[in-house]
Amino acid sequence: MRGSSALSRVIDLISVGIVLAGGAVFARALLPQAEVTQPQELRVAAELMDPRTEGRWIGPEAASIVFVVYMDYQCGFCLEFQRTLDRLRSRYPQHVAVVLKHFVNPTDWGRYRIPAGLECADDQGHLEKYQTAILQSPELLGYSQGWIRIAEFAQVPELDEFARCVRSGRYKRKIDLQHNEGKRLGVESIPTLFLKGEVIPGAVRLSRLDSIVASYLRK
Repeated sequence: MRGSSALSRVIDLISVGIVLAGGAVFARALLPQAEVTQPQELRVAAELMDPRTEGRWIGPEAASIVFVVYMDYQCGFCLEFQRTLDRLRSRYPQHVAVVLKHFVNPTDWGRYRIPAGLECADDQGHLEKYQTAILQSPELLGYSQGWIRIAEFAQVPELDEFARCVRSGRYKRKIDLQHNEGKRLGVESIPTLFLKGEVIPGAVRLSRLDSIVASYLRK
C-alpha cells in the first residue's frame, strides 16, 4: 500500500508540473514580444560595410530593410529617384532606411562640391534638409556657388564652418573611395541600389520598391 501511495504522489507531482509548464508557455504567448533588431551586418551586405567608405545613414537605426544607394545629385535620374526613396520611406517609416554613397567622376573636381556639401551638411545634422533643398531648387546645381546657396535654403546653422568643410576637400578621399568601391561592385550606371547584396540598377519605380519591401516584411 505504501508503494502505491508513493507512486500516486509522484504521478500527482508530474501532473502539476505539466500544468504549470503549460501555463507558463500560454502566458508567454499572451505577452507582447520585444522587437528584435538584426545586427547591421545582417541587414547590409558585408562588401558594403568598409568603414573607410561608410555611407550616410538616413532613417531609423533599427530599420530591418536597408537600401544602399550609389548616386550623384547632379544626375537628373538620381534627383527623381531621391523623391521615390523619400516616398518609400514615408510608407515604411519604421522599417526602411537608406545608406547614401556617392558615385561621382573622380577626375571632375567641380562635381565634388555637391556630394561634399551633403557630407558637410550631415556633420551639422542637416543632411535631409540639404537633400530637400536640392530637390526644391535643382537649378542651383548648375551654378559654381550653388552648393552654398543650397546650404542657405537648408538653413545649415554654421555656414562659415560648412563652407570651410567643403572647400578644404575634407571628404574628397572618402568620395573617391566610394566611387571606386561602386566600380568594384559592378555599378555601371546611377542610381544603383543594393539590398542585402542584391543589385537593383536604375531609377526603379516606387511600385517595384514597394513590392520588394512588402515581400521582405512577409518573411
